[in-house]
Amino acid sequence: MKSVPPSLEEVAREFHRIRSQKKGHTRFPKDLWQAAFDLTATYSVVEIASALGISSQYFRQRLAQRKEDAQGFAQVRPLPNATHSFVEITLKRQAGPLTLRWTGPIKDLPTLVGKLFRGEFS
Repeated sequence: MKSVPPSLEEVAREFHRIRSQKKGHTRFPKDLWQAAFDLTATYSVVEIASALGISSQYFRQRLAQRKEDAQGFAQVRPLPNATHSFVEITLKRQAGPLTLRWTGPIKDLPTLVGKLFRGEFS
């Protein structure tokens, strides 16, 4: 059984819960940050940051850092429809990063990734 990704309200509630239980600098769990980053497929950075109680500039910095850390890897995030997926692949190259964002049938995913790594996309 597939789990449903948390909603913006659920992620915001968890950020506020953790913040209220700690004094001083608060470190949020990586999986909570990932849940917030996953919301960018549905909400704007400003909407997410506002709900989380952080600046949109800080959220953008965290999001950019996460993308830099993930370069060279494919990340697949399921959409509500189990037959489709959202894929973002970023490759680090001398000429600059190459990012491919694609939504489509899961059955086509291996073909897409193969073409990307063989350099069949420009």
